[in-house]
Amino acid sequence: MSAPVTKLKTVEKVETIFRVLRAESHHGFPVVDHHADETNNERAGTFQGIILRHQLITILRKRNFISLNDSLRDYLTLDDFRESYPRHPSIESVHLTDEERELYCDLRPYMNLAYTVSHHSTLPRIFSMFRGLGLRHLVVVNDKNEVVGMITRKDLARFRMIHKKGHTSIEELGISN
Repeated sequence: MSAPVTKLKTVEKVETIFRVLRAESHHGFPVVDHHADETNNERAGTFQGIILRHQLITILRKRNFISLNDSLRDYLTLDDFRESYPRHPSIESVHLTDEERELYCDLRPYMNLAYTVSHHSTLPRIFSMFRGLGLRHLVVVNDKNEVVGMITRKDLARFRMIHKKGHTSIEELGISN
């Protein structure tokens, strides 16, 4: 599990999204409601969904920005996101003005619902979810539905599930050089 996790707010500043995409190589980011915990500079808030890197880059490239007092908004279409498939552009292809960096992105129309597991979940349960549902990301939440970690396929790649006589076990594989 990766922790701490870089989270985005449902309505996030363009500069923050741009900075996160340049600094992180992750392909999925949890989205939390926009109640921030200012005391420790951590973004708290309840988990709302997940947004993928290529979706964020498309939003930035298409300049789907708002100011906080906008009442009417234009939304991107599915064709806007499919335009660059399968070769999604990199964040280096996005150039923003200083004025654009001060605007905001409403991520709610574009984020995806995501599976979550409790931070008390067992490895066999998590492994079964990844295998059975074909997941790429699994968000780990606490009892308040706050994001505490993220599990990816890479985290589970070193394990193998074994079924024998009705019993399931997990075996850690050795990594050879």
